[in-house]
Amino acid sequence: MGSLHMLRALADENEVVTFGFFDGTLEELERSQDEEGYQSRRDQIDSLVESVLANGVYEVVDSRVAEAASSSSGG
Repeated sequence: MGSLHMLRALADENEVVTFGFFDGTLEELERSQDEEGYQSRRDQIDSLVESVLANGVYEVVDSRVAEAASSSSGG
């Protein structure tokens, strides 16, 4: 019902950013997290987390796709 992305910093392989997209309401997300044991999984890895810079639920308000750069000089 969504996707998960994990990014690793090129300068420090121990620095990661994770985020996901959920196609549903906030109530459906919370119910899904309860049913799938989200908090239990978070608790299992908590000792590996040094810091959390941002944590929350965000709404996509705009989404764009960049056009491929052209190799011609436009002449």
